[in-house]
Amino acid sequence: MLKYFQTTTIILLFCFLFSILWSIISYWCASRELSIRYLFRFIPNLPSLVVAPLLIFFGMSVFGLNLIYPPHFVASIPSIILHAIAPALVLLFASGLFYGINQAMTEEYSAWSSKNFVKLAIASGVSRDRILFKLTVTKVLLESWCKSLPWVIGDLIILESIFNAPGLGLDAWHLAKSRDLVGMMQVIIWLVALYFVISFVTSSLNKKLGRKLEGYV
Repeated sequence: MLKYFQTTTIILLFCFLFSILWSIISYWCASRELSIRYLFRFIPNLPSLVVAPLLIFFGMSVFGLNLIYPPHFVASIPSIILHAIAPALVLLFASGLFYGINQAMTEEYSAWSSKNFVKLAIASGVSRDRILFKLTVTKVLLESWCKSLPWVIGDLIILESIFNAPGLGLDAWHLAKSRDLVGMMQVIIWLVALYFVISFVTSSLNKKLGRKLEGYV
């Protein structure tokens, strides 16, 4: 059970790190008035059931990379960590985090740039990025995760099955096929607990940030 939990946690951690990176990129584009919304016209909103098999196919046929996890009983920790990158990237797109972060960043940057305290600080010689970078990136990141978390957990189970990732989702799938209801309930409890922990942390930090930002409004 511990190895299953480790795999699921690693995939979620990679997804979180990618979302941080994308938040920074979105901030840079918003601060330079570079609109990248038109790119989303060429990126269809495809579900993980479509994106994941396509990524596996192109990874093998074009780059010669086998993105499917090795059998969990012979997989080492470094191998599990490296193989978590591909499902984490798909999870970023399929859960709506990719689009949501970019859209929220554009709105938040525009809203906070018009605040009087920002204009006053800029007039005093303070860099706009010094004021807005940490504020907007943190706010957008927390709000996006709060909104997308149910889809993140749902798509995670699908992706673990497609990539053969030895995580809680794949374990639940195998237990369901073997009709092991007791084992499946144990895995579901782990998933629900993981969901509530992430939800509690993100919601608490988001509320704390909101109270802090009330002094700037």
